[in-house]
Amino acid sequence: MFADQGFTGRLVDRAATIDAWYSGKHRDFGANIQAVLRPDGLPIWTSDAMPGHLHDLTCAQRLDVTGALYWTASELRLPTLADSGYEGAGQGIHTPCKQPADGRRLAVDNARPGRRLQVA
Repeated sequence: MFADQGFTGRLVDRAATIDAWYSGKHRDFGANIQAVLRPDGLPIWTSDAMPGHLHDLTCAQRLDVTGALYWTASELRLPTLADSGYEGAGQGIHTPCKQPADGRRLAVDNARPGRRLQVA
C-alpha cells in the first residue's frame, strides 16, 4: 500500500525555470520601479527597473531606500507616507490601516492616513 500524506495531486516540474519578470499578483510580466516623491508629487529619486516578481519592500531594502527613509524620519523628523506594499517596513514609514476583517469601520484617526495616500 502506498501512502503519501503530503501529496496534493499536482505534479511540479522542478527543472522548469520561473521568469523573474513575471508577477504572480498581476499574472503578467512587468517591472517594479521604486520612487521617492516630494509632498507635491515631484519625484526626488527613481530606481532602475527590478524584476516584477519582487515585492515593494524587498526592492526598497535591496536598494537601501529604507535606510534613507529611517534616517529622514529620525534626524529630520520627516516621516514617509507609503502604500500597503511597505507594510511592516518599520518606524517612520507609515502605511494605510487595513479595514477590520469583522466588518467594523476604521476609527476616524486610523482612516485619515489612508485617505492622505489616496488624495496624493
